[in-house]
Amino acid sequence: MDPYIHSRSHLLKNKANLHTPEALAAHEARMVFKRLIFLYSRPVTGSFGLAHLLAIHHALFQDVYPWAGRVRSCDLSLGLVSFCPAQWLESSLTALFGELARENWLRERSAEKFAHGAAYYLAELNAIHPFRDGNGRTQREFIRELGLSAGHKIRWAPITQFEMYTSSKLSMATKNPIGLVHILRKTLGLN
Repeated sequence: MDPYIHSRSHLLKNKANLHTPEALAAHEARMVFKRLIFLYSRPVTGSFGLAHLLAIHHALFQDVYPWAGRVRSCDLSLGLVSFCPAQWLESSLTALFGELARENWLRERSAEKFAHGAAYYLAELNAIHPFRDGNGRTQREFIRELGLSAGHKIRWAPITQFEMYTSSKLSMATKNPIGLVHILRKTLGLN
């Protein structure tokens, strides 16, 4: 049983108590867009660790879900793809962010080298999938803020949802983030 799903509507439990997919999707899109605009002018401050990622998720989804900013407590899969088991989320994220810190948060790298490094971390975050919902938007904002910290301006606008989805899916299937490298190169104006 998924503790995040409302038993009557079979939708994610939400602060607005919405029970149709259309109403929840519209509400979520509106609220998250408003919060994302705010983050563009005032990014979350932090050390690009677990607390930073949780703060970004909370900042984006605080108006929609009561569990915003918390890692999921249930296992999650999408089709045949299983993401990191809930019991290992925090330790997996801590290890990943330790690796990022040892790489000096990808600072002092050319845009090309940053694109390769950021694609790796984006792929790993996607494979872990720490939240019940909102992983992609949180991951993209985390990588955007990481880019700012490293002196690189990432623009996600040129990337279609289809490009992002297929590249993420490919990185999961092949354990190779090459599609995400292409996307990061595009966001940095290198393509």
